[in-house]
Amino acid sequence: MRIIAKLIFITGGARSGKSYFSEELAKDIGNDVTYIATALPIDEEMNDRIKEHQNRRPQGWKLIEAYRNLDFSKIKEDSVILLDCLTIMTTNLLYDHLGDFSRLDYVDYHDFQELKIVENKLNEEYQYLLNLIKKFKGTVIIVSNEIGLGLVPETLSNRYFRDVLGRANKLFASKADEVYFCLSGIPVKIKG
Repeated sequence: MRIIAKLIFITGGARSGKSYFSEELAKDIGNDVTYIATALPIDEEMNDRIKEHQNRRPQGWKLIEAYRNLDFSKIKEDSVILLDCLTIMTTNLLYDHLGDFSRLDYVDYHDFQELKIVENKLNEEYQYLLNLIKKFKGTVIIVSNEIGLGLVPETLSNRYFRDVLGRANKLFASKADEVYFCLSGIPVKIKG
């Protein structure tokens, strides 16, 4: 029998099998699963990705489409919550606070205090989510991309995003009971 962890964090590169693994894990843990989809259908490519995820999910799973101000109060306490994904959630929050954050590429990083303010707002949202998880009696699985393994991005906007997500990943991994890193479709347990 599998010992159920309260918070499971799954990370890896793009198309590394994170979502598939997280879905299989959620099925393995319990029948009552609530899927929190953080993606917005902003373009054709994202629509296709959303459809791919929808087609793969079991029909009995509940769905919440949201990336901020989450509410677990209507979710059964002993169930599984699968949030896919923290990367898209972070992107959406950045757009909420900065608009088109590619504008950062045209400012001096040292003169741009808004970046610290925005990251503080993101941290408030992350802490809010962690508090929900702490109070929740079931299991929460969070999926996120590991984007800090490649070259240093050329633009400030991309470096800022890499840094913000890297710090968010570190935060959630530090609070997680189990952490998995997916490589080429193979999940490797690195904590718990």
